[in-house]
Amino acid sequence: MRMRCLSVTIFLILGMLILPIYFQLHAEQRGFGDVSLFRAALEQDGFVIREGLLNKADLAALYCAGVLPSGYAYNYDSPYCLYLMPELPEQAEPANGHNMFPWTFHMRADEAIVYMGWTPPRVKYFGYQTYLASKFHPLYQMELRFFINVGDAINNFTIKTGDGPGGEPRTGPYDAATLIISTPDSGIAARVQNAAMTAGCSESIINTEIIPSQLVRFGLDRQSNQLAFVNRVAFFEDDPDHQIKEAYYAPDLPLINSDGTLIAPPYSDNHRGHVFRVTPAVALESSALKPFAMPRLRVRGTGDTREFDLLPALEKLRGAIIDHFLDPATMINEDIPTFIWIPDGYDQYQQQVYFTLGPCRDTIYLRCQMFELGQDSTDFVIVYGLNHARTGKATYSSMVLYGEDPVAGVNPAVDVGELVGVASINSEQSGGKGMRGSTHRFASILEQAVPNPSEDLDKFYMCKITRDKTEKPHTLTVPDPICPRLRLTRLLVGFRAYVEPETKVSPEWSEIVYDRVIHFRPKKGLNVNHSGMIPGHFALSQNYPNPANSQTLIDYTVPARCEATLEISNILGQRIARYVVVAEPQRINRFVIDGAGFSSGVYFYRLQAGNAVAVKKMHWLR
Repeated sequence: MRMRCLSVTIFLILGMLILPIYFQLHAEQRGFGDVSLFRAALEQDGFVIREGLLNKADLAALYCAGVLPSGYAYNYDSPYCLYLMPELPEQAEPANGHNMFPWTFHMRADEAIVYMGWTPPRVKYFGYQTYLASKFHPLYQMELRFFINVGDAINNFTIKTGDGPGGEPRTGPYDAATLIISTPDSGIAARVQNAAMTAGCSESIINTEIIPSQLVRFGLDRQSNQLAFVNRVAFFEDDPDHQIKEAYYAPDLPLINSDGTLIAPPYSDNHRGHVFRVTPAVALESSALKPFAMPRLRVRGTGDTREFDLLPALEKLRGAIIDHFLDPATMINEDIPTFIWIPDGYDQYQQQVYFTLGPCRDTIYLRCQMFELGQDSTDFVIVYGLNHARTGKATYSSMVLYGEDPVAGVNPAVDVGELVGVASINSEQSGGKGMRGSTHRFASILEQAVPNPSEDLDKFYMCKITRDKTEKPHTLTVPDPICPRLRLTRLLVGFRAYVEPETKVSPEWSEIVYDRVIHFRPKKGLNVNHSGMIPGHFALSQNYPNPANSQTLIDYTVPARCEATLEISNILGQRIARYVVVAEPQRINRFVIDGAGFSSGVYFYRLQAGNAVAVKKMHWLR
């Protein structure tokens, strides 16, 4: 009896030791499985597999090389990675369309693009998203940029992820296995998912990105749309020396070869994982397709306007900034307006706005009016406002300095300027480099104005922008242009606020207190306004506000007294309005445009003064 009890005890002890090991060994591995088996399963199901690549894109280098006509307002603070996508054999036929770039692609309605890889290391924000990159213009008989989002991004708040690269468990979405299926068709998505699970992929890490057939014209001919896939990453955490960031991007291939040509297939996997273009060997008939319904969008806004409680203190901060920086005897100051920069993509889609910038619904986009800075150290800009991440209205926010000089050889109605990001600060930086701690010199003033001094003082920020090369805390120095094509004489500041925690999408514009800008300059520059125009020269400003709703202002200057004619036309070339006035050379002239006769859409305005002509584009939202 005693021996039987001892045997049972030993068995239980061994069971307690062995069973956890057994279940650990046989527990589901939360990874994307065996890549070779995945490919084999797809091929057995009748698909052809082609390899793409998720690779960093240096847009500044592409702009300087003349590949891109503009920097397209990319976020200097957050590098982008793009899918490089091989063409299908049918695109070699003359009747069909080649991809504009290695990172844009035509796509059949029965295809899927699959990413099997790892998410970035711990960052404040990352997102994966497909964009509509071009649209065929029937008048010009060519593809033109039509860059909009086709839904919500898969971000670090919504993505399904699993284990780390070595199978180690992960408690968050960083440096973790994931699988993203991008397709318009539910049947194709199901077949790809089945192949992945057959190869050992955990269902719990599979993400399906719907590319809506309601918005995209699929196909391989020139009249079909082109797509682009963007992965953006913002602020690597615990990385004061940028070593993690540099290591993450270091292995990427340059998109321009040494002979100046663009990179081309064949591509192969890299440290991020694998990208596959999955195409049925025999194209599916339209009757066999099962397109997804239009995907729902995450709802912006919580109704929480907490930032506006800090408006009185923000006004006090403005006064303190002016008192601190302005020498009334030798200097003047002027507030530069801030407004919505990039409207929502679906709105732009319905307006058929060609040459539009591509929005991401994970952030709002604000910008200030263009300004110019002289070399004088007393000519500078102060940017100030609320750190939206500290107020709780965003997870991460930033301000980026851009050039807005017109690009030589580019129609001004097509691309407004360089829009190359050259410097930035963000909500997470401290130690004199970012937003945090930048208003401590005004703490005594803010303490008297904020509702909760112990909590609110760090919700404000301030940054100086100057051409002075002297290094100072909380200062952005306008850098020297990195190439002759980039001039950086006319500048603007763009603002972003990423992902409100409650909604997992960007905050609502009306719940955010806009960032602000003040231009300080010597009195000798009194004849230069925030639009950067100098009386006595011919120049036409961008209308303000833009987009406009009820009224908009258009400034211009002329070299001599003359008759000035302003004509406004719609996108079809039909004239909507015409104004004729006498313009004076000694001042900045202005047209005040009433919007009573304008519907929502894109318009072009053309100024002729003597023999000089200029054309710009404006938006109306009604």
